[in-house]
Amino acid sequence: MLSEVDKERDGTCSRKGPRGGVGEGREWRPAPPPCAAAAASSRAEQATRTAHRLVQEVEALLIEGVTTNLGFARALTGVALLPRAVRPYGPTRP
Repeated sequence: MLSEVDKERDGTCSRKGPRGGVGEGREWRPAPPPCAAAAASSRAEQATRTAHRLVQEVEALLIEGVTTNLGFARALTGVALLPRAVRPYGPTRP
């Protein structure tokens, strides 16, 4: 906890109450919330940049000869084809 001296030094303690510390914090107001329109605009710009980058990558893959959705997914995520699981005791049915 902050001592009274620290609060006064930081300016977080209001001494305007009638008895010194009574009423402290009554003049404090929270910061206004962030602007929803600005946040939406920022998200839209980020989505546009991401879509543009993705289109460029897909066009480069088409030039390389990748044509299937699975090929695009593997190339864009960097996941290599994993080998099938080997059953240690052979097939389950004869």
